[in-house]
Amino acid sequence: MEKIKEVSSKPPAIVIELGLNGLGVLRSLSEQKVPVIGVTWDKRAVGLYSRFGRKLISPNPLVSEEVFINFLLSLGLEDKRAVLFPTGDISVVVLSKHQMRLEKYFDFVIGKPKVIEQLVNKADFYKSLAKSSVPHPKTYFPRDDQDLKKISEEIDYPCIIKPSHSASFVEEFGVKVFEAYSQEELLDGYVKARRKGYEVLLQEIVPGGDDMMYLAHLYMNKNFKPLATFTFKRIRQWPHRFGNGALCESIWVPEISEFATSFLSAIGYNGIADVEFKKDAASGEFKLIEVNPRTGWQNRLSTKCGLNVPYIAYIDITGKDNPPINSQEDRVKWIYLINDFKSAYKLLCEKKLTWRGWLHSIRGKKIFAVLALDDPLPFFVSIYNLTTTLFTRVCNKVFNRF
Repeated sequence: MEKIKEVSSKPPAIVIELGLNGLGVLRSLSEQKVPVIGVTWDKRAVGLYSRFGRKLISPNPLVSEEVFINFLLSLGLEDKRAVLFPTGDISVVVLSKHQMRLEKYFDFVIGKPKVIEQLVNKADFYKSLAKSSVPHPKTYFPRDDQDLKKISEEIDYPCIIKPSHSASFVEEFGVKVFEAYSQEELLDGYVKARRKGYEVLLQEIVPGGDDMMYLAHLYMNKNFKPLATFTFKRIRQWPHRFGNGALCESIWVPEISEFATSFLSAIGYNGIADVEFKKDAASGEFKLIEVNPRTGWQNRLSTKCGLNVPYIAYIDITGKDNPPINSQEDRVKWIYLINDFKSAYKLLCEKKLTWRGWLHSIRGKKIFAVLALDDPLPFFVSIYNLTTTLFTRVCNKVFNRF
């Protein structure tokens, strides 16, 4: 593998994983004339087909972390340090584990390994929240079968069964969590997860709908001070209840901005993060749900609103200039069309939304997750991916009947 070529006086940025998240980072950095290299092992990734940046197909770290890390090391130049932007849970965990080997050639937009592990291991994360009295959903950690039965008798239903490490769980089961509406479902879901070797925790559900989800997208410098903080809320998500944002809107919420920056500073985190909250519909209290030590799907929304968080991080880390700090613009929407159609259609079928209500909800200033007139191919690739996935599912159902 050849080294990074000298094509610009600016240090290159390497964006790892080119799904929806990576595509947004590619676009935000490229718009500021940053030389960008996109790295992915998924040939269906929409960002692979963006016109921005140079693209490389890498080995799959799930097959061999060592081969993947050697691939990255083969790109490095000691005299021209690149900035690594992991944009998925897999790349965050792998880069964190091998950070000492990589830091000879690369700078990072994520925190130190010890802090990363505290955030990505949900069991450790929620135990630390309990010790520090940070508002969060009531969480249980069953030690054995007897403890599990006791918890199942006292926990409020519905509740969720949540993995300590989410990336491989989603790959295995296709969902973020198991929902349990009874003691029997809780015990069955727990056994199902444990049989596959997953450490799990049990958690009560914070009252409120999908529109009570709020997020802070921010960058903390090496002194654990926020250089950019952007807040927004979800209007719809998919799947409902425990999915990802489908329609989101920028809204400045000082309370969660202060909450997020204070928490990250207290644990010694520097880098980009997405901090997720849910506003308790009963008490009105914001409760911390999770912290993702990376950019999130909606990173382009902050850029559209005047806070290009990936670029601010890049400028601060490379020290080439003073980061451009602005205040955010409110009432701007981010739409992932495919998922919002799914979300809205289900709500329409349940008579919780009307066509007029849906059209009204997407009016106003907006940015699309994939669709972009100056970078159209990823949108058509996403439609192709959706079509082939649906066709495969239909075929499998038909053939399974015979």
